[in-house]
Amino acid sequence: MFYAAALAAFALPLGGLGHYQPGPIHGTPAAGVTVTSAAAGKVYGGHTNGGEPIVFRTRSSRVKSIVLQVHADCDSGAFFPAATTLGGGAKSTAPAIHGGRLSSAGRFSATAAGTADLGTQTATVLMAVNGKLGARQSSGGVGVDVSVTDNTTGQEVDHCKATESWSAPVSERRVFGGSTAQDTPIVIELSRSRTSVRTFWFGVFADCTPDGAINPADAITNFRIRKHRFGDSFSDEGDDGSGGRLHVDYALKGKIGRTTAGGTIQITAIDRDGQGNVTSNCPSGPVHWTAQQ
Repeated sequence: MFYAAALAAFALPLGGLGHYQPGPIHGTPAAGVTVTSAAAGKVYGGHTNGGEPIVFRTRSSRVKSIVLQVHADCDSGAFFPAATTLGGGAKSTAPAIHGGRLSSAGRFSATAAGTADLGTQTATVLMAVNGKLGARQSSGGVGVDVSVTDNTTGQEVDHCKATESWSAPVSERRVFGGSTAQDTPIVIELSRSRTSVRTFWFGVFADCTPDGAINPADAITNFRIRKHRFGDSFSDEGDDGSGGRLHVDYALKGKIGRTTAGGTIQITAIDRDGQGNVTSNCPSGPVHWTAQQ
C-alpha cells in the first residue's frame, strides 16, 4: 500500500538553514485569569495552508483549548517552530487563552502569550487565532509573533513572524484531534465509511546527530482500520533541497475507538550530501499521542 508523505516538511531544516530549538512554551497569563480545564466537548481538527495541523476543543460556547504548530520566519534568516497547547488546564503551564467565546454563528477570536527558553536567549511568543467553527467545515487564520532577546543585555536580537490561514474541510464527525507527548498537534481524518484513516496529520520533534533538531509537520494517508487498529512502517526518499538526498522512515501505530484514539508515531530522517555521506541523522523515537472526537 502506498502512503503519501510531504518530504518538503523536512527539507528546510536539513538543508542547512538555521532554526531555533526552543523548549516548551510556558504561559504568561494575565493577573486574575484562571485557566480552566478543557473537559468533554466538541473537537475540530484541520491544517494551515503551510501543511501544519491545528486542533480546537470547545465547551459551553467557548474555545477551551487549541493545539497548534506554526513555523515563523525570522529576520535573521532562521525560523522559529512554535508548537504548543493553549489553555491546557488549571494545573498546566501552557499559555492561557484570552477570548475564545463562540458567537451564535460559531465565530471566535483568541489570543495567548508565552515564553520559551533558548539557553542564553529568551523568546516571547504572541499567538492569535480566529475563525468560524462549523459541523461540516471550519476555517480561519492564525498568527505568531516572536521576539528573541539576549538574557544578558535584554536587547532584542531577532524577530520572527508568521501569518497563515487554516481550514477543516472534513465534517467534525469524521475527525479526531489531540496532541503528542511533545505538545505537538495530531489530526485524524476518517473516510466517509469510517473504515480507514484518510489522512493522519502530525507534528514531531527529533534531535539530530551531529547537532541540531528538526520539527516537521507532515501528513500521511490511507491506512485501513482493522479491529480498531491502524498503522504501518514505510519509507520515502527525495531531494533534500540542497543537492543531497533525504531518506525518511515512518512508523505509525494507532488504536481508534468510538470517541478516543491513541498510539505512537516515529520518524527517522537521514540526510546525505551529493557524495552519499550522512550529514544528519534525526531519530524521534516512539512519540505517544492521544486524540478525541
